[in-house]
Amino acid sequence: MTFELPAQGRWTVDDMAILPEKFRYALIDGVVDLQDRAPLAGLAGAAVMGALKIDCPPALRVIPRAPLLPAPPTVAVLGAAGPVLVADVVQPQWTFIDLHTRIRLLGALGVPRYWVIEPMGWHELALTVFGTPDEEGYVVESSTRDVFTTEVPYPVTIDLPAMAMRWPAVREFDRWS
Repeated sequence: MTFELPAQGRWTVDDMAILPEKFRYALIDGVVDLQDRAPLAGLAGAAVMGALKIDCPPALRVIPRAPLLPAPPTVAVLGAAGPVLVADVVQPQWTFIDLHTRIRLLGALGVPRYWVIEPMGWHELALTVFGTPDEEGYVVESSTRDVFTTEVPYPVTIDLPAMAMRWPAVREFDRWS
C-alpha cells in the first residue's frame, strides 16, 4: 500500500488514522486542523512514519523519537532484537558533522538500515538509504528524489514528490514565509 497525501491540502480523519495516536488534530467543518503544527521538516517525518505504519508487520513497531541517540531519530522501526530501521529527516540546524556522527553511532549500534530524508528547498525531497553497517558507519545503497519503494525491512512506498508538493500549500496557509 502507498501512503498518498490528500489533494489540495485537505486532510480527512481517515487520512490521519495512520499517524501516531498522540498526534493531535481536530475536525472543523469537515477538514482536519492540526493542533500541533510542526516545522515543515516535521511534516516529512509524519508522512514517513505514516508510510512505515501502513504495512508494518505485527512483529515490528514504528515509533517516533526513539531514545537511541542523545538527539532521538525522527522514526524507528523496532523488532524484538532492537531497531531494524531508523529514519531521520534532516533538520535545518544540522551540519555535515551532525549527520556523520549519527551515521557512525547508528552503525556502531548495529542498526541494519538508516534512511536520511533531506528537504531540497520547498519543492523537492531526497531519500538516501544507508545499509551494511561497519566500523566507519554505513555504505550508501541508494538515493532518490522520486517515488521510493523497498522490500527491506518490509514493503514500503514513499512518494517523495507528493510529499514535497504539499509543503508550499502548508507554508502559504500558515503564512510561515
